[in-house]
Amino acid sequence: MNEYDKYLTNIDKIYNHYGYDPQLNKLVEEIGELLIAISKKDEVNMWEEMADVEVLIDQFKRNGIGKFNFDELKFQKAQRQVDRIEAEND
Repeated sequence: MNEYDKYLTNIDKIYNHYGYDPQLNKLVEEIGELLIAISKKDEVNMWEEMADVEVLIDQFKRNGIGKFNFDELKFQKAQRQVDRIEAEND
């Protein structure tokens, strides 16, 4: 098993152990910690907290209710922002 597959197995175990509501609360907590690190411009802690947030987001991407196509949503949002930037330059 490669590292990525091990990561996926681990985040599934975590999500299945704690469940939706506790992990949603944990995501809120970690986002709060990320906001504090950003406000302090504490780059080292920012990276740590971003990793925590991403681990939780990955859990919801794989196991969350509805299982939205997260990548498609990201691509659409990035395109929308680029469209706005380009409209500013017209």
